[in-house]
Amino acid sequence: MSWVSWTLFLTFAFLTSCKSTNLWSNIFLDAEITFISKTVEDAHFSKFHIIRVENTYTPTRIIVLCTAKPELESCKKINILKNFRYRVTDKSSLTKAVFVPLIDDDEIIGKLNCEYLIRQSDRVLGQEYIFGYTISPRNLDYFKRAAKLIRAAKLIVLGNNVNSPVLIPCLTCSPITFFDLKVVSLPGIQIAWDAINRNMHNLLLFVSNPVNAKCGLLIRGFVNLTEPGFCAEATFAEKYNLTLLQYKGEDEIFFGDRSFGLATSKVLNATGAKDCLYKVFLNHINFLAVTNPPSPASSVEVFVSPFDPESWICILLSIISVAGFFTFLTWWGTRQTLWSTMVHMMITVMFVFLGNVGETCGKMYRSRKVCLILVVIWLFGNFVLMVNVYQGSIYSCMTVLFPPPTPRGVEDLVKLDIPIVAGDTFYDTVTRSDKSYLVDYILPDLRERIKPGKKLYEFLRKFEEKLLSTQNGSINAMVRQILVENSPRGHPTIALLIPESIIDYSEWIFKFLGNRRIVRNKGESPFHIVEHRVGPTNFLLPYFKKEAGRFSESGLAGMWDNVYKIALVLRHAKLIPGVRIYFKVVQYSFGNVREPVTFHESHPVSMELIMPAFIICAIVMGVGAVGFISEC
Repeated sequence: MSWVSWTLFLTFAFLTSCKSTNLWSNIFLDAEITFISKTVEDAHFSKFHIIRVENTYTPTRIIVLCTAKPELESCKKINILKNFRYRVTDKSSLTKAVFVPLIDDDEIIGKLNCEYLIRQSDRVLGQEYIFGYTISPRNLDYFKRAAKLIRAAKLIVLGNNVNSPVLIPCLTCSPITFFDLKVVSLPGIQIAWDAINRNMHNLLLFVSNPVNAKCGLLIRGFVNLTEPGFCAEATFAEKYNLTLLQYKGEDEIFFGDRSFGLATSKVLNATGAKDCLYKVFLNHINFLAVTNPPSPASSVEVFVSPFDPESWICILLSIISVAGFFTFLTWWGTRQTLWSTMVHMMITVMFVFLGNVGETCGKMYRSRKVCLILVVIWLFGNFVLMVNVYQGSIYSCMTVLFPPPTPRGVEDLVKLDIPIVAGDTFYDTVTRSDKSYLVDYILPDLRERIKPGKKLYEFLRKFEEKLLSTQNGSINAMVRQILVENSPRGHPTIALLIPESIIDYSEWIFKFLGNRRIVRNKGESPFHIVEHRVGPTNFLLPYFKKEAGRFSESGLAGMWDNVYKIALVLRHAKLIPGVRIYFKVVQYSFGNVREPVTFHESHPVSMELIMPAFIICAIVMGVGAVGFISEC
């Protein structure tokens, strides 16, 4: 090898070694870079030209915000960065990084511009890494509110040139501190960012529930749990060293720099642009029918078996045909009066059915010592009673409890003459008032979407005319009076509309409050609403989403949901006097209690079913009266 070739080889090796030791060498191989400039003069990014040289194959774009002055006030008004965000249809697995200028001669304007660019780079451009270069990289005023501005992005602070130290700020520290990163790589930045900012240093997080609530399975310890998401929020706050405060209204502390605002809240139907979605579920509104307790049948219905019409017709035809046959034979042989013979034979047939001998039991009738009509009534009553005794119907009627009829579906709510009460109220943390799913959300939305004249529209119109709400104090008092009734006193049947998410536990509560019979609708309900569990889009977003996934996968979310519902039951059980009832509530809440099965008649006794008995009785009485008159 000649000395020229040897010299070229050593020179190339030296340059390669220098290039490989460069701080920015090939760290953006699997990324996209965006350079933001405030002026056209700075659009060439001569200070960071080495980054473009060292990452030749990395997709790069340059955005110039303003062409004259460094102020961004005019750009803020039109939000010009919206034109440069990625389209929804664009799919890319490349990591996205942006270099933004945090430089300004005016301190106040510089602070505003810094916050604006940090926020827009994360929320509008969707960048994962924000490299902000400034003359004063350790100026704390520029980054005081950064934790509330960014979501999932990592903020890296640089000096005004590529050779300046690479700093990662601890945005949750007070005051904000900076850590020097010796080796620059995107995975290294991710690890360092999580290690530095994992501890939230007692920043404030507001929740709707009292902060002293307990999430463990304690019989008397967690009855103050009023929000289903509190347990997840409390566990998250404990892990990341956050201070929980109960939300009692927007004040200076709530909007302060050390506050992350409200942790999570419930939003119905549609979410806002500033909301981060954690959970979505469809909540149906079903109903419970509250009726009087089952009672044994009374009055004449007990003593008459409810035969079907065919059986009644068969009994009547059998009596008439058998009596007519014997009457014909007797009349043909003795030439007696037709009516008297027929009456005699009818009584004889009854005696035969009753297992008696007609000749011995008919002497009193033939001698006219007993009124014929009373005898006929007594004989017919004896006949019916004996038949019922043979069947066991009387015993069945006296022992089997017959529940009042209840609606079998949502359509029956309109058809039956019963009150419909919307018991689906909840406390809205945003408006700080009681709301109803049906009255305030579902029915107004259905009215807007359904045209008049359709069948569903007419159903909704009639439904709304009958609908009452527990938001009304008098309606709430009426419902409570019915539910706590614990005596044989009767009340009108009501239909109570309740969300299906808590309908099981509501059924428990109502059964323990009084002796009313609670019947749950087994059919589907056309009323439903989409519930979203949302939180603010701030520095906690990636941590909370990660922990929410872990809570769901580990089963903690389901356990906490049951804890909240059990707390709801026990909180209402405390209002019921008596230790025995509270113990029973605890037993049903924590155990799997087997209830005895109650059987009911498939066709309960009614006056309509036994009406043929009175018809037969009238016929027999009429025939007996005619026979009695003819004998005189």
